[in-house]
Parts: sequence; C-alpha cells; structure tokens
Amino acid sequence: MNVVVDTCIWVDYFAGRDAALSDAVDRLLEHGLVLMTPVIAAELVSGARKNDQNVRLKSFLGDLALADSSLAHWFRVGELRARLLSEGITISTPDAHIAQATLDQKARLFTHDKIFTKLANTSGLRLFSVDV
Repeated sequence: MNVVVDTCIWVDYFAGRDAALSDAVDRLLEHGLVLMTPVIAAELVSGARKNDQNVRLKSFLGDLALADSSLAHWFRVGELRARLLSEGITISTPDAHIAQATLDQKARLFTHDKIFTKLANTSGLRLFSVDV
C-alpha cells in the first residue's frame, strides 16, 4: 500500500511536532511506500526559507517515488473538481491534484486536512491512519 503524504504531515514531521506521526512517516519511508506529488513538493520547497534547507529538502524529495502528473492526470483533476463542485464541495486545484494522484495510484492519503475527509466520503479516496 503506497501512501501520499500531504504537505501538512510533512510540515509536522520536519518540525518534530508529533512522535506517533513521525514514527509512521519513518516506517513508510523505510519501506519505500511514500509517493510524492509535484504540488506537495512545490508547497514544501516554497516553505524552505534558507538555501541550505532548500538544497537538503530537494535532495530528500528527489529520492521519493513521484506520482503521475501527465496531462491525462490533470484532466482527471479538473473532472474531480467539477464533480465535487456540483455536489457542493469546494476544493482547490492543488488539493484536487493531491486527491486525484492518490486515487490514480490506488494509494492512501496521510493527512489531517479536513477537506480530504469530505472527499473520502464522496470520491472513494482512502485515508491513511497512524493506526493502520
């Protein structure tokens, strides 16, 4: 089971805010189960304020498997977003990309962002829990 680790989890992981969360990410990394998306990578790099942090972060992220981001994937992102909007769920394009990448890879999403809980109820998105 591959896992897309959302930006909010990475931020907590790098800050060392939650031991259980960090242990879960470490286990996923050790087993090569983490998938990176281009949007998550961009969000993380944009938060690295110092050049040495930026260089280390890019090296770390570059070693992770990359989830698909072909043009067909982006069409599915738009279709997912349009369907959700028709159901009354507003989602940003970056979040729709993260959800669709997770769906495309038949993976789970590790997040604590509440929008993805709503998506899990309507889109088949599977969430990763530290208890899983």
